[in-house]
Amino acid sequence: GLWHAGEAICASAERTRCEGAYEAVDELVTEALAADMSRRADAFATRFYGCGGRARYVEAKLAHAKDTVRRVVRKKALGVIERQVARVDRAVLKVGSDGPGAATAGAEIRSHALTNLEEAG
Repeated sequence: GLWHAGEAICASAERTRCEGAYEAVDELVTEALAADMSRRADAFATRFYGCGGRARYVEAKLAHAKDTVRRVVRKKALGVIERQVARVDRAVLKVGSDGPGAATAGAEIRSHALTNLEEAG
């Protein structure tokens, strides 16, 4: 559908080094996040990391990790929660501590996990 078409446009722009590639990737990630499709946004930011995805990489990883934590916390799946925290930490390392969204992402996912665990009892 439309997501596949958007991804194909970004891939084409990336291959041809089109000057609008960065904007296309940013828009694709933005729309996926706005539609609460964090997993898809994460996949797009990862796939197009070198062509605009870096700017949204940590944000997309964080959103995906938060959604996953929210989903598995009721099951007390501590291993999955720990992997989500590690995933965000790796994203921060990849973009660097001064990268977009990196300054607070680690603390934010930890706080989110603890809050959800407390609420679940």
